[in-house]
Amino acid sequence: MYAYHYGYTHPSKAALAASGITPSDVANLEIWLQSDEGVDPRVSQAPLSDGDNVLTWNDQSGNSNDFTQSTEADQPLYQANEINGEAVIESDGVTEHLTLGSVPVSGNSAGTLFVVHKIEGADSQNYILSSADNASGDKYINFYTGEIGGNQKILIDMRNGGTRELLHGDTTLNDATAYLLVWRSDGSTTDLFVNNNQESITEFVGTNTGAWFHDTAGLDNMNIGCLNRSSALFHVAKGAEYVYYSGAITGDDFTGLQNYFNDKYNLW
Repeated sequence: MYAYHYGYTHPSKAALAASGITPSDVANLEIWLQSDEGVDPRVSQAPLSDGDNVLTWNDQSGNSNDFTQSTEADQPLYQANEINGEAVIESDGVTEHLTLGSVPVSGNSAGTLFVVHKIEGADSQNYILSSADNASGDKYINFYTGEIGGNQKILIDMRNGGTRELLHGDTTLNDATAYLLVWRSDGSTTDLFVNNNQESITEFVGTNTGAWFHDTAGLDNMNIGCLNRSSALFHVAKGAEYVYYSGAITGDDFTGLQNYFNDKYNLW
């Protein structure tokens, strides 16, 4: 695993731990992807260089939920020094994406997803993480940003056949700007956060029932930069860190994780 940071030294894990908690300190960690650790280039080389193709984004949770792309033309790029000196993994919205060929969290009726993401295109969709049944056009859960009323918002779109739940937040997300985006469900209500602010939620389709992975049948893939249902839909993804928990993170753990991300990426 390689990482290279063009003159910038990011806070060490020891320094971040001394200032509070890190993702591995909180129970029920399932997936942890970091652009500064565990990114494997297409060819074995060191250091990882700006613009290199990414073969595998290795999970740091200890659960081996690695996201990969073996087809060279579809591999996203490692882009250095994008967010407070940290890199991002960028999918182009055409064919580039990373995939996990299973859904280890498919049984989760509650969960929390933290993502540090840089908005690319204020009038387009950014597919941050999705899971779908690739044999069906209407069974999926999608965590993304997209245009609502001419402004980019945080969204969650879940569909199980004829039942759909599409929610969005109220904060306008600016192009070429990095944010901590958080989706959380306790099994009965979904909450959305942008940076350290809880969003006012609009029920665009359906109602807020807290629908999560467990509420969509037949999920068989997870993707970054792509919604792989009966036909694949590609949109930009530009993420620096993904952290997923199989439970609703609240209280001091939630605040501590917000502080962890802000200490590392200087988001607010």
